[in-house]
Amino acid sequence: MQKEGVSTTKQSVFRKGSTTYFYSSLLFEKDDWQKVATLYEFVRRVDDCVDVVGGQVDTDRLPQLYEEWRGVVGGGESRYRWVNDFHTLSEQVGFEHSWIEAFFHSMFLDLHNTPCHTLKDTQRYMYGSAEVIGLMMNRIVGIHGRTADMCAQLQGRAMQYINFLRDIDEDCGLGRQYIPIEILKKHGLSSLKKDVALRQSEAFYSLMRAEINRYQEWQVQAERGYRYLPFRARLAVSTAARLYNWTARVIQHDPSIVYRLKVKPRKRRVVMTMLQALYASKRVNV
Repeated sequence: MQKEGVSTTKQSVFRKGSTTYFYSSLLFEKDDWQKVATLYEFVRRVDDCVDVVGGQVDTDRLPQLYEEWRGVVGGGESRYRWVNDFHTLSEQVGFEHSWIEAFFHSMFLDLHNTPCHTLKDTQRYMYGSAEVIGLMMNRIVGIHGRTADMCAQLQGRAMQYINFLRDIDEDCGLGRQYIPIEILKKHGLSSLKKDVALRQSEAFYSLMRAEINRYQEWQVQAERGYRYLPFRARLAVSTAARLYNWTARVIQHDPSIVYRLKVKPRKRRVVMTMLQALYASKRVNV
């Protein structure tokens, strides 16, 4: 499925990045989809800079892109089309520069594998990596307001946290620690590496189920903001959220699954979830 008039480059980046986000995003109005795809391409390409390629991270790439961005903000033009596109979008819909700075800050934490010792550390990271994306999404669909923005931040936070739980094995391999060390200690775990977690399975299961409960609390609060969204945007966001809820349920049922496979919904489930979200959205009074 390709949106008419949408850059195939944007679509390919979007499709490769996330099944949940890609198919859910197709529910946006066409003009909004183009903006969402521009946002996604920017954050995806920047995030890719801190991925391991050939056994190591290219430590020069992220600083170079940050300078590219700063140059465009200063009135210049980037050599990268997607940086220029994002800046145009930012000016058009009113992204705050502090949001973009926060995003880069979180990416730099990844570049240096800065561990999260406390829940506050994790939440500071998630503000830049996910909550500001929720704020940007609000501006794309024309939403302003303190309560709506708070709910959008919580939606980004909730989705990011499930990603952390789902990707524990992968993140351990990269030397990254997003689940706070203080929470590991609370459950009697010294590490989330596979051998430790499976050897201390009772403690690991306890931790995972407690953290899924934390996610669920954030998700419930986030859903209070759905009433502010236009119908098509509400449908897209609620579809993605329902798919993340499914991921959470799978992991809650069997926490050790995160060491066996990456929990992702198949296309059939995505379509079914879209239909469920459509039915539920029509019942919401806005």
